[in-house]
Amino acid sequence: MLSKRISIQWPPQEAGENTSTMVIYSKEGHFVDVRIFLENYPVIEENPTSKFDDIFEWAMVGDEISLESTIPDTYKLQFTHEIDSLAIMKAINENLPLDQCLTEADVGTFWKTDTEDRKETGNMTNPATGKKEDYVEIWRSVSSVQHTPENEVREPADEEVTPLYVLRIDTDEFHGQMIRSGNWIQGILHDKKNSKVPLNVIRCYVKDSKWEYLINYSNFKFPVDFDGAKGDSITIDNVKWTCIE
Repeated sequence: MLSKRISIQWPPQEAGENTSTMVIYSKEGHFVDVRIFLENYPVIEENPTSKFDDIFEWAMVGDEISLESTIPDTYKLQFTHEIDSLAIMKAINENLPLDQCLTEADVGTFWKTDTEDRKETGNMTNPATGKKEDYVEIWRSVSSVQHTPENEVREPADEEVTPLYVLRIDTDEFHGQMIRSGNWIQGILHDKKNSKVPLNVIRCYVKDSKWEYLINYSNFKFPVDFDGAKGDSITIDNVKWTCIE
């Protein structure tokens, strides 16, 4: 399941979009959310030298949790931040314990619009200011199977997405999650002991039966060719990933 952001507004400012923001979800609500500045996109930096903050606005891994909404014709979701680039980079830049930089999970209310797009409202950290502010986002669901960077295809209501899996690692050294949904993959790996390249990020899609990378900002190879089932593990570049869904 694939969702791309069309615009964001921090009232009273006008709506706009200066990032390529895409979220890949699993059926069980796991997600990988990557927001890269358009001026840097696509980016291919194996063994990165650019500062993460200069390339990416935000990158997150977490779970989506349904909440009860008291507003008619809306639904409410909570988004946990198991990996949060804003918190990680603040801890490194200000020499603080990561625990002191973590923020509460975001909660968004989703509204119907005149199109098939979704409007989300809520209050979250504005990466530009570091403060919690009200926001309005417009999201569009696109096909995990047919959508490409050159040809936008909205997600059909009856789309069967295969393969769909989630790989995760959580150790003293690494914390990461990678999700494949159809022909798309996003992954984030937090290298806890590397302050120069603490976050490794990929985004890729199948083109002519091969993986085409739109983002490969990483010291590590991700297991994009994983072919297994829940409970299976794969080790690549000394990182052991386990399939949790």
